[in-house]
Amino acid sequence: MKGNGQQGRYYDLDWIKVYVMLIVFLYHISMFFNSFEWHIKNNEINTSYIEVFSLLVGNWMMPVFFVISGIGTFHALQKRSGKEFLRERLLRLGLPLLLGVFILSPPQVYVERAVNEQFAGSFLSFIPHYYDGLYLEIGGTGNFAFFGHHLWYLLMLLIFSCLTLPLFLKRTKDILLKPFHMWHYIILPLPLAAAAVWLNEILNLASWGIVFYLTLYAYGFFFFAREGLRTFVRKNGGLTGSLSVSSIGCFLSHRGLLSCCHKKQQRVAGRLRSTSDR
Repeated sequence: MKGNGQQGRYYDLDWIKVYVMLIVFLYHISMFFNSFEWHIKNNEINTSYIEVFSLLVGNWMMPVFFVISGIGTFHALQKRSGKEFLRERLLRLGLPLLLGVFILSPPQVYVERAVNEQFAGSFLSFIPHYYDGLYLEIGGTGNFAFFGHHLWYLLMLLIFSCLTLPLFLKRTKDILLKPFHMWHYIILPLPLAAAAVWLNEILNLASWGIVFYLTLYAYGFFFFAREGLRTFVRKNGGLTGSLSVSSIGCFLSHRGLLSCCHKKQQRVAGRLRSTSDR
């Protein structure tokens, strides 16, 4: 909904960001306890409800942020020139990113290296080694988290803002009143699926697919900023919501089946090893 007399602010988007931020916080907590690769793992791993929660929210929470960022960019460019927009982005994204790179990330990398026995010594003795190589993946050897570690979103959004600005400036006037149709709902996921399958492993930032998130950011600007999207949701929310719940259920069932098969294979392999040892 728009706020009355306050520059048409969409408070529903603000609340979505609040709720998703809470989910991001809980998701990062869950990563200590599930079976997925993570910087630091708990001694006991939970492959039931904690892992289900991680799978349930991990596929959509960051896409929501990039879509909302695209929507926000559209509305920001209604009231700002290109130079004003870039200056604001550099201040609001660049400064927190620098804080993350040089203040918040060193302790995180140090704890990871210390726990995984990749570094022995105090945090103060680690600081000069923080600049040894680039931190590109969990379990790697580089330490310098140039992307701000868990603030990678800021760097990616800053890059996207600069890359897309010339195109966005040409298309800010004819988007808001365009309709959003069912064929948009059907077609738009296809490029995302292609990017996830074929491009994420090739072009990524610390395993986060650049093309995938750039597409979502552009979708937010060109499609989800439309007033027609709200009309579409009001008309088809029941159908699309049911399809979403069904697809999530299929995904979790598929992952659960794979996990059961993997555990069964491990048990069989363990029996074979014990038999051969005898």
